[in-house]
Amino acid sequence: MLTQGNKIPADLRLIAVNMLKIDKSSVTGESLPVSGSVESTDARAFDSCNVALMGTVYVSPHSPFSPLSLIPHVSSFAPY
Repeated sequence: MLTQGNKIPADLRLIAVNMLKIDKSSVTGESLPVSGSVESTDARAFDSCNVALMGTVYVSPHSPFSPLSLIPHVSSFAPY
C-alpha cells in the first residue's frame, strides 16, 4: 500500500481505486495529476488509466495495486 507523496516503485496495475490521482509529469510532462481507474482506457497498456508507472508520484488516497512483470517490448504488450 502506498501513501500520498510516495514515488511509485515499479510499474503497477491498479486493482481498486478511491479518487486516485497520480502525478505523471516526470514521465509524460503532463502538468496536472491524472485520475486512476481499474478499467483499461487505452489499447496500449502503459497509456491506460489502470496503470501507474515507476517514478510517478502518488498524490491521493490509498489504492491497492499489483506489480506488472518486467516487459521487454512495451509496444507489443497486451492491454489489461
